[in-house]
Amino acid sequence: MIRNLVSVLANKILILNDKITHVGKRTTRDKLLSYLSAESIRQSSLSFDIPFDRQQLADYLCIDRAAMSTEISKLQKEGYIKSVQGKGSFVAPKNSELVQEKKRKEIMEIIEREGYSPNRIAKSLRTKESNTIGIMVEDITAFQTPRIIDGVNNYVEKQGYAVILNNMGLLEKTGNHYSELTSYHSAISKSIKLFNKTQIDGLIYVAMHDRDVMELIPKLNMPIVLVYCYDTSKRNYHVTYDNVDIITDVAEYLMKHGHERIGVIKGAEDSLPSQKRLRSFISQLEKAGKELKEEYIFPGAWEVKDGVSAYERYKQLKEKPTAIFAMNDLMAVGFMDAALNDGVRIPEDVSVIGFDNRQECRFTRPRLTTVDIPLEKMGEKAGQILLRLISGQISDEKKVVLPCEFLERDSVTYNE
Repeated sequence: MIRNLVSVLANKILILNDKITHVGKRTTRDKLLSYLSAESIRQSSLSFDIPFDRQQLADYLCIDRAAMSTEISKLQKEGYIKSVQGKGSFVAPKNSELVQEKKRKEIMEIIEREGYSPNRIAKSLRTKESNTIGIMVEDITAFQTPRIIDGVNNYVEKQGYAVILNNMGLLEKTGNHYSELTSYHSAISKSIKLFNKTQIDGLIYVAMHDRDVMELIPKLNMPIVLVYCYDTSKRNYHVTYDNVDIITDVAEYLMKHGHERIGVIKGAEDSLPSQKRLRSFISQLEKAGKELKEEYIFPGAWEVKDGVSAYERYKQLKEKPTAIFAMNDLMAVGFMDAALNDGVRIPEDVSVIGFDNRQECRFTRPRLTTVDIPLEKMGEKAGQILLRLISGQISDEKKVVLPCEFLERDSVTYNE
């Protein structure tokens, strides 16, 4: 009851504030244009209805009805507006002969000069929508998260939406492994409680790992889109990236460069992306009549130190691989650094390919050949789907998989 009372009072205050803005204009014409411009923007249309007849409008703007009618007639003759008699409707379609482009520009100049912008709180009270979405991220320091957030924000901001961000900080609690479901459940529960206290229209969940989050995300009373993860229950919409075709490209690229003895530095054992990439890589080699020897598969867990450890194993091999595919850039850099410090030349002695296209790995010497994940595009697509769901549109795109891009740089050469 108290909440309803506060809402009613707030709404009345906002309406009064709008009225003061219009009534404060100097002339009858300015008052009319201020009010009509505000209604056009509020209703997001050049054709709109007003809740007043002429006498009520005159009373609302504190002007004489006869003077107001005269100004309305002038505005119609000048091509600014067309009023629908008896319906309280004003029509000014963009392409109508009644509103020439010059006149339309003059109207927009008045709006800009008066500094009118729709009040977000007022709109939420009228429409029950806040024009605000939430972004819940597993960890803001994960390399992919800032780029995904940028993609979301760039898209929704253009559509007039604001963003509330909540960082669960799970990287420090769980590391690069995601078997600690208790930590995830606890953090997600707290985050959702936080968002339930705010008025948001929908939610985007950004994961650290490409994996199934079906058991982690509870059923919500709002639209939700998952990014960098998926839901095998098909209950939620999700946007992820291709983890198969691009690995085929990597394997084919190395073989076309004459490499037959190829080593792989894996990701964490419980990592689904690591498992997918390894299967795809082995499959492509087998199609070409080649094999990935067991001793050429080096364990890793996504860290630089894993690349260093892989190099230590590599140099113990009697017959060494001529190329290394590291399943992320950090491990690739660790391998390269250890090799270069040991006098091994890259790519002359061993070629190296990474995965992720991390910012910090673009300045290695030699420059690292790698795979770019379309993180910004994933964020944009998630924002697009979420806004469709908020507006009541049923999207056919329950699952969106975007292609990665192979980036050829300087860390691979032909094996002769």
